[in-house]
Amino acid sequence: MKRHISPENIITFLLETPLFETLEPLELQEILHVVKEVEYQAGDTLFEEGATGDAWYVVYRGGVDILKSDEKIAEIGEKGCFGEMSILDKMPRSATVRASADSIFLRVSSDDFDSLVKEEHPVAYKL
Repeated sequence: MKRHISPENIITFLLETPLFETLEPLELQEILHVVKEVEYQAGDTLFEEGATGDAWYVVYRGGVDILKSDEKIAEIGEKGCFGEMSILDKMPRSATVRASADSIFLRVSSDDFDSLVKEEHPVAYKL
């Protein structure tokens, strides 16, 4: 997929995102290769409750609804992060996540995050 967001804009965005705000711009630049831009249309399901966690996400534009047993329990908008718990604890997804609008997300796969941890990359520990 062609990236629509420049690396500079991704760094600026992440610096303004709570999960990443403790990182320095140079540290963010080092992990740009693991951050992928993905798009979903309103109503698309990103993942289902009970599924194995394969990535975590940051909302660049748009938003998601968090569903438990098909009931909406929360909303996450721009600069919000989700999906990180199953990457860290290796447990199944605790909820279903569905795009609430046409959206762009920054995605970090569990394999890429695990590689950062195995390499003892300081950014992985700060996150």
